[in-house]
Amino acid sequence: MNIEDISGTHIVNNIAELEAVLNRRHLGDVNAFWLATESGGFPTLMVLVKECLAVLHYLPTADEPGLRSLGENQDGEIMHFSISPSSADDVQEPSDAIVTLDAAWQAAKEFFDSRTLPQSIRWKEL
Repeated sequence: MNIEDISGTHIVNNIAELEAVLNRRHLGDVNAFWLATESGGFPTLMVLVKECLAVLHYLPTADEPGLRSLGENQDGEIMHFSISPSSADDVQEPSDAIVTLDAAWQAAKEFFDSRTLPQSIRWKEL
């Protein structure tokens, strides 16, 4: 599986390698991961990480808007997540999309094994 993050592209062949890449942090405990079977391929699972929080996006094809994680927080606040070394590229995510880092890692492992929508996360269609 190919994983692209803020620092570049990584090829992982097993869960241990997946965990090692997903534990990388940049720019003050943040990272953004795009997991796909091939570089630029679909389906893709995007995992945005900030400290102990995460937001996931699942893109089944290039032509569909996909799905976003649905967390427990409903306070309506917006949180910024980095997707590159430049803060100008930060994306805003609503608080109801935020899940724990443990939940995000479980979903990433499911995606690694199945290459399909992880069932351990609740999703909202976009």
